[in-house]
Formats: sequence, structure tokens, C-alpha cells
Amino acid sequence: PETLLLQVRPVYSGRVTDASGQIQTSFTYAAFGYLAAIRMMIVVTLASGCATKSQLARQEVRMGYDLWVQDRFDEAAAAYQRAITLDPNNAHAGRLLARVYEDASYPDRALTLFRQLLQDQPNNRRIVADFLWFCSDHPWWPYGDDEAVILQEGILVGEGAIQRWPTHPELLEALGWLCHKMGQAGRAEMLYQKAVTYEKTPQRLYGLSIVSSTLGHRNQAIAAYQEASALQQKTGPE
Repeated sequence: PETLLLQVRPVYSGRVTDASGQIQTSFTYAAFGYLAAIRMMIVVTLASGCATKSQLARQEVRMGYDLWVQDRFDEAAAAYQRAITLDPNNAHAGRLLARVYEDASYPDRALTLFRQLLQDQPNNRRIVADFLWFCSDHPWWPYGDDEAVILQEGILVGEGAIQRWPTHPELLEALGWLCHKMGQAGRAEMLYQKAVTYEKTPQRLYGLSIVSSTLGHRNQAIAAYQEASALQQKTGPE
């Protein structure tokens, strides 16, 4: 079958076209809203018998994100799980599902999934960065793993990552924050300094300010804080 083009317009309308641009099916769902339009697009596409599984998976990922930002975590997780079933090679579904588990206070599920993703997609830097932030963001592990063990696991993954990608600013930043959480302030400051050399963001500069302050490097901490504030005024909130 021909490749399909799926679109959702601002008035929640959609169309299914073939490669020549001829409209096969069209519909409008202003009354039902954005998510209803996406759901109906999936139904219509299935009915057409022409869509690939990867295309349907992308629609589920899109729906999952819209549910996630509404804090509808269980529904978002179900959408991402459907996407993975449709297309196990989808680059985003597994990573976003792990983040939904994290936000929904299921850190055990998130940890298990992140570990699997790191094994299956070792070259995906986005997954590595998300895992490092995940490790540093949770002060409690109710299912038995000690926080220090998780932090150390994150540091080992992060150290391996920056050996492979030594100029990747977010990996340097995320590993720096993990080191800060583990009390390795000197290492944390060095990593943050490298990160802001490659790319400055308000968050990154604020992080440098915090770790420099921990070491008693008052002048550097103030300078980083002031630069972060000035940059944030220019760029707006991250």
C-alpha cells in the first residue's frame, strides 16, 4: 500500500491521503477535542488497511505525550505501551514510558525499564541523559534499593557515556549533578565547567553556581548565578 500522510489541523480536523495527495478520508472533530481527533485518526487509519505499524505507533506516542502533560499518567502509559507493541523499535516510546512511570511515582517500574533500554539502545544519548536525571531526582526508594546504590549506578553509566561523548553538554551536566548528590563536589564542579563551555543554559549555570558554592568558591558561584539570571531574562524560562 501507499504511504499515508496523517495530519491534525488546528480545528482538530484530519485527513488520510495517498502518496499522490488524493484525499481518501477526511473528518473534523472540533467538538470532541484534540485527543479524540488523534484516536479517530488511528481508527480510520486502521480501517483503511494501508498504514504501517510504525505510523500507528507514532500516533500512539503523540497521544501519550498529550495525556502525560495533562497528568493522566495511567492513560499515557497505556498509549506508550501500545506504541511499543506496534513498533518495538520506536526510538521514543520506551524512554517516554519510563519518564511517565517516574512522574507517576512508580520508580521501580521506571528503573527496570531504563535498565532494559540502556541494554537495548546503548547508543541513544537521550536515554542515557534521562536515566542520569532519573537517578539523581529520587531521594527515596521504597522497594528496597538504597539511594546511594542507584546514584552510584548512575555515575558508572555517566562516566562511560562521557568517555564516548566527551563534549555532550547535557551528559556532562547530568553526571555533574549526580556527583554533587554523592558529595563529590570537586568532580561535579569540573563537569559543570566543561558543560557550560560547550553550551550555556540558565539551568546549567545555576547548577554550576550551586556546586561552586558547596566548595566555597564564592566568586565563581556569584558569577555563574548572575550569568544564569541574565541569560534567563533573554531566553525566558526553560
